[in-house]
Amino acid sequence: MLETIRNFSSNTPYLFFPLLALIAYLLYRGTKFILARLSYQIALRTETIYDDLFVDRLQPFRFSWLLPLLLIYFFADTLFPEFVFVKKTALILSIWFLTDFLISMFSGINDVYKNNPRYTGVSVAGYIGLLQVLTVVAAITLTISYLSDVDLITLLSGVGAWLAVLLLIFRDTILSFLASIQISTQKLIKEGDMVDVPAFGASGTITEIDLQTITVQNWDNTITAIPTSKIVDTGFKNYRQMIETGSRRLKRSILIDVNSLRFVDDELVEQLGSVNMIKQQIGDLLQTNLEQTTNLQLMIRYTQNYLRSRKEVRQRRYPLVVRPLETTEYGIPLEVYVFVKAANWEKFEEIQADIMLHLMAILPYFNLQTYDVF
Repeated sequence: MLETIRNFSSNTPYLFFPLLALIAYLLYRGTKFILARLSYQIALRTETIYDDLFVDRLQPFRFSWLLPLLLIYFFADTLFPEFVFVKKTALILSIWFLTDFLISMFSGINDVYKNNPRYTGVSVAGYIGLLQVLTVVAAITLTISYLSDVDLITLLSGVGAWLAVLLLIFRDTILSFLASIQISTQKLIKEGDMVDVPAFGASGTITEIDLQTITVQNWDNTITAIPTSKIVDTGFKNYRQMIETGSRRLKRSILIDVNSLRFVDDELVEQLGSVNMIKQQIGDLLQTNLEQTTNLQLMIRYTQNYLRSRKEVRQRRYPLVVRPLETTEYGIPLEVYVFVKAANWEKFEEIQADIMLHLMAILPYFNLQTYDVF
């Protein structure tokens, strides 16, 4: 059949050229109508979103150029052997159309993976990105081999120099890929995690993890793009454990005026015993000998019991500490260190305000005063 086509092209070249162009055009229109339109119609009529994602990424209309280009490649030298550049151009365009198709297909696979109901936020974008890079490298290698008329095996025999060039060009990509492997295998971060990355001024929620960048939506609604290879090197804080356990740490302190610190006397015991909420927490202690006890010690005991009485405060397997810290020029910091059942930020701030304002309001009953900085 090939010989027949060659004889036909030689005997009637002016008829063969329009016929080849017509067949190429019909192939283009046919594949565009059948493949592209049919795929869109199927995607629209099915209930699943997976085919929609694939069609959106693949853009089948572009794929309809491939068959006409291959037709021109196979028969261009039959028509005009001296026009070899037409054949080369057709093949190179075919290679890059196919490369674009594969890259889009890999992106579609990533979209399907991320939209799976069982998706846990562990991104595979690093592996997808590597496949895309390898596809581009293969396309570049084939293009160079074809344009230079150098056999592919011979070209790859100089792989040492070729790899050196690739390492130079794709250095950041390779480092990002290695970082992606570390992130995914060790489950360091995933989409949806709340993180702090001080080196990049990022503090917010991870919205996307790609081969090259990690996108963080900050609390002020700005966006920070962090190189994937850098986030492991610079260090970050991940709040995932806090969210999963539903526990957030409360660590606040009140500055106590040193001059208000004194030993407990009978008058203070009587004053404290007359307040019901204080009597409920340390009433048994007020019945003992408090001669060597300070009012700050009573306040600490009250705070401990008060925190234990709150249902939002976690006590099992979590520390509950109330302690005076080292005295500063601004007084004695009385620190509260507990974990509360509130992963939600707004709820946490509400609980924190309740606790700290209560403690500040109860201080005068113990004849204690906060330090006035002014």
